[in-house]
Amino acid sequence: MEAKLIETLRLYTFSDGTLCALARSLATTLTRDLADLASRGVTAEKIEDLLEMGKTFNDMPTDPEYLGDVTQASEVKLKLREDLLAAARRLRTAAFNTYGEKSRKYKRFGFEKMDKLTEDKLPRIAKKMVRLGNMFQTQLADQGVDATFLNAFAALIPQYYTALENVDIAEEIRDIESEKRTEFANSLYREIVRFTSTGKDVYAANNPAKYNDYVIMNKV
Repeated sequence: MEAKLIETLRLYTFSDGTLCALARSLATTLTRDLADLASRGVTAEKIEDLLEMGKTFNDMPTDPEYLGDVTQASEVKLKLREDLLAAARRLRTAAFNTYGEKSRKYKRFGFEKMDKLTEDKLPRIAKKMVRLGNMFQTQLADQGVDATFLNAFAALIPQYYTALENVDIAEEIRDIESEKRTEFANSLYREIVRFTSTGKDVYAANNPAKYNDYVIMNKV
């Protein structure tokens, strides 16, 4: 049994935009208090690194962008499914008019409930339809089933397989990038917490105003 992947959860409850704003605001406060915090390991370089982390996170693509790619791939897949079914219906009408619905030849094509076929079964049945269409093409010719139609029908099948794969790829990329973004956001948040913890410790006993500047929830 395949193990279920554990989703990476955000460590904070406010928005990503607020996280970026918090990083910028904290950098300003740290720069102001650098003389007091230098003995605790706070440096101008580390403050610059915090700003750079915030900028990097702000520039990372968001989930709606990747969701858009999934939606676009799904729309292509659905369009190709409809194209496949439209070709199948045309062949079905030709077979119906040529052999009748009760005939063994008609039933051999697999037209029954074709609109409800799963994504995996549809292309397999479509291949069968094309194969039998070519086999009986001479008999179906009066109904417009010619080589051009059958070749076009056949060409839709690999396109549909590709469309199915593209949806899977888009969903995989979305999951991977979403996890990457969350992990980076959590790293940024942990860095912010580290700096604010230092600031609160330095000012807890002697400067309530500056202490409050390092209380995260005062800034969100």
